Amino acid sequence: MKVLLTTYPRSGQHYLVDLFKQQLKFDLEFTHDLIIKGYDKYITIVRNPYDCILSWVIMEVHCGPIEGSREFPMKQYMDKAIREYLLFYKYALKNVDILIDYEDL
Repeated sequence: MKVLLTTYPRSGQHYLVDLFKQQLKFDLEFTHDLIIKGYDKYITIVRNPYDCILSWVIMEVHCGPIEGSREFPMKQYMDKAIREYLLFYKYALKNVDILIDYEDL
């Protein structure tokens, strides 16, 4: 069976992949892309939006400004993160087979 873990960034992807390796001796394929075909089952992790979005924004700010910008436009980061979070989970609710609560990990 081909299984794919697809997650919004900063929602616990690497943690779950490591758990699969340790507990099940199974290498779980993973991506942040959502529209992927060719797998039997799709899994995602649902993390508190505040924690997930804040973590992503902090990571982005730490890595550098948005391309073409000379400063760190926090509002742009927040707007982009919120927009992408909502789009990701709107699609995931319709197309993902297994949703795991981050708090259950």
